[in-house]
Amino acid sequence: MTLRTKIFFYGGIIILFIVGLILALIFRSKTPAPVNTPVNNAVNAPVNGALPGNNQPITTVVPEKKVTPEEVKVANTELTIKNVSKNFAERFGSYSLEANFSNFTEVMDLVTPTVAAWLKTYPTDLLKKLPEGFEGVSTMVLSQQIESSTVSQANLLVSTQREETVKGQTRLYYQDMKVNLVLKGDKWLVDGAYWQ
Repeated sequence: MTLRTKIFFYGGIIILFIVGLILALIFRSKTPAPVNTPVNNAVNAPVNGALPGNNQPITTVVPEKKVTPEEVKVANTELTIKNVSKNFAERFGSYSLEANFSNFTEVMDLVTPTVAAWLKTYPTDLLKKLPEGFEGVSTMVLSQQIESSTVSQANLLVSTQREETVKGQTRLYYQDMKVNLVLKGDKWLVDGAYWQ
């Protein structure tokens, strides 16, 4: 190696070392500032005797809330009720001539025997009411509101967005459905559904 090559080689290594050292110092000195986010029912407590204004971080302490088994049961029941009504409304409200109304047989496991008997005759009645050139409708649940509930019954208002196709033309509209549920054994079932 010539003297000139050695100078460039070792000089390059020294320059890389200095640049690396500078970058390490820059990134090490940038510590993230503490974030104080407001939390409901939170208490601001000084850390290590620090007081606000002394440039000491303040932590947010959230008192622990004990959840009772009854609250868990109510929350699980509400979630189950909403899931059943959502599944029913979307599947019941989405049908097409091409699928031969198979959606009505798909919801049989979500309904009481009374509603199941009605669903067997409903496609025939529906065919008479559909406009000429009807192709299909799809339904998506936007929200659900429990209007009333007891240990064994619940009434919900389910808001949906529906897209209907007739003769190749689509129409988007919004429609609510009242859904009545009853508890049979350990399963919530639809005992009535009414488009509004």
